[in-house]
Amino acid sequence: MAGGVYTMPDYLQKRFGRQRLRMYIAFLSLLLYIFTKISVDLYSGGIFIQQALQWNLYPSILTLLGITALYTVTGGLAAVIYTDTLQAFVMVIGACILSVLSFSEIGGYKNLELKYMQAYPNETLYYNDSCGLPREDSFHMIRAAKGSDLPWPGFLFGQSAASIWYWATDQVYPILPASWRLYYVNVR
Repeated sequence: MAGGVYTMPDYLQKRFGRQRLRMYIAFLSLLLYIFTKISVDLYSGGIFIQQALQWNLYPSILTLLGITALYTVTGGLAAVIYTDTLQAFVMVIGACILSVLSFSEIGGYKNLELKYMQAYPNETLYYNDSCGLPREDSFHMIRAAKGSDLPWPGFLFGQSAASIWYWATDQVYPILPASWRLYYVNVR
């Protein structure tokens, strides 16, 4: 922050001195953000509204867009920051409550493993003998290199590259704390 660098495009322009490179990474990030994050958020939010209110999917998505646009335009960045903070608390508290209730319902982690391995979907068994059945290595993060649905080389090398890209170049994470600091200094 001391160097005036808040985003990956800012860093690339300062490091290599090219506006074209900065525009390319900004365009690529925006395109990836639209297709990987915003679309998933709108779809999942639309499904939630559809299930809760028994609406059609498209009006649910449009309502979600309208509400988001309304509080973003009227409240500005402060509204977005406060909403994100509130959502973080709601999700963490909700996840903790759900975890405690779920584990107490099934009798702990050992019973989770046992009951998961005995869980068979009703519909899938009619059409396919293997689809939907729990795998023997279901509770292993590092799986066999061959014959696995998620082999360990793909998990370690593929997922690591995606995670580094996500955490190092995502525009939201460095911008929000920096903008909050600037907002606080200007309001104060």
